[in-house]
Amino acid sequence: MCTTVRSFRVTDLPPPDPEADARLLAELSAALGDDPLPEGLLARAEGLLAFADVDAELAALLDAAAFEAAGTRGDATAELLTFEVADGALTVELSLGRGGAEGQLLGDPVTALAVESTDGTRRAVAVDALGRFALTAEPGGPVRLRITTDDGRTVVTDWFPL
Repeated sequence: MCTTVRSFRVTDLPPPDPEADARLLAELSAALGDDPLPEGLLARAEGLLAFADVDAELAALLDAAAFEAAGTRGDATAELLTFEVADGALTVELSLGRGGAEGQLLGDPVTALAVESTDGTRRAVAVDALGRFALTAEPGGPVRLRITTDDGRTVVTDWFPL
């Protein structure tokens, strides 16, 4: 038995025909009928978006009472904030001031540090060999730090005012 194989080059194909494609899709739709989305699927999908960074670990604020500014006058920020990963492999110390903040990363070596604002924008922050860094008061409002360690681990702090 002999089989004939014919090869085509992409240039041998006819040009796309949007009308023919639309007709084919209409025929397929008629043949398959309605296939509505299962009830609640969109809501579940939107809920999953909230967990887009679920693989990022959360560095929790160690002393939440120090962060609360109730009953104070003037500058309502705490002087020192400390965040720590549950296994203790990384600690973030922040000293807040009117012009921004200074901090230090202690523990695992860090390859990247960024400050993230509530609108989702991220700014890279330089870290020196001792893990020290500085944040300016821009953009202001609540921010959090996103830290990537040498082993690819992502750590995200709680939100804090800058």
